[in-house]
Amino acid sequence: MCKELLLIIEVDGITHLFEETVAKDIRKEKDLEAVGFKVLRFTDSEVLNDISNVIRTIEYWAEVRREMLGIPPPDPRQRGK
Repeated sequence: MCKELLLIIEVDGITHLFEETVAKDIRKEKDLEAVGFKVLRFTDSEVLNDISNVIRTIEYWAEVRREMLGIPPPDPRQRGK
């Protein structure tokens, strides 16, 4: 979770295939979005097999949230560059 950007990243494993878990996640996500958070969901398979796309997606949404909330980008020195 990034509190500053109101961004939450979830990695869903095999338990997220059960109806009960999916229903709980939908309720939780709606509650979080109601107070301004954006929830990004990835499957464990995406993280394990396509991490480059996962990273690109997170970076994209971080930038979208930064612009939306009027937060300046981090100083390049803060990013380790």
